[in-house]
Amino acid sequence: TESIEAVDVIAGPGGPWVQEAKLLASRAVATDGYAGPSELMAICDGSALLASLIHGWRSAGLWNSQAGTNNGDSGAHFYDAYPCADGKYVSIGAMEPQFYALLREKCGMTDPAFEAQWDQPGWPALKEKTAAIFRTRSRQQWCELLEGSDACFAPVLDLDEARAHPHNLARGVFTAVNGIVQPAPAPKFSATPPTADQAMK
Repeated sequence: TESIEAVDVIAGPGGPWVQEAKLLASRAVATDGYAGPSELMAICDGSALLASLIHGWRSAGLWNSQAGTNNGDSGAHFYDAYPCADGKYVSIGAMEPQFYALLREKCGMTDPAFEAQWDQPGWPALKEKTAAIFRTRSRQQWCELLEGSDACFAPVLDLDEARAHPHNLARGVFTAVNGIVQPAPAPKFSATPPTADQAMK
């Protein structure tokens, strides 16, 4: 099956995430009138914390060292992204049995082989079968069939599509500052709604 190049979502964000936590902790300590100890942080700290679940799986013997063979790193047929008839992609993550059953029902995965969801040696063959199914329709057709259901499905959007998606528009996920579109401040607090201008000051 075809693969999608990965984007850094661990190392880069890891450092700022820990830095933010450090600043909030420092402010809380200072509020109590105590200067507190010095804080040390590094990108590797945040990166390790963001991968806590995977480290837990690895320690429990549920994660292999070989990339692309695990549930969550495109190894499982029910947790991956697939190309459609129009060359665009969709993603699925139906790990839980009730969601997997619904995905099978809606996508017509009637082959008895799909019943062995957690038979890891059988995943490569099931990935081929799953890929063949998703190649039968366009991304939009899959959206019309699966969006709004509990099949753990989402279209893979490019940056422009993500900005224009109805869900993101309704939540105000993106904003424009001086003509530059960017993510809006988050989290959002009802008592003090943030604005991009405030975030830049």
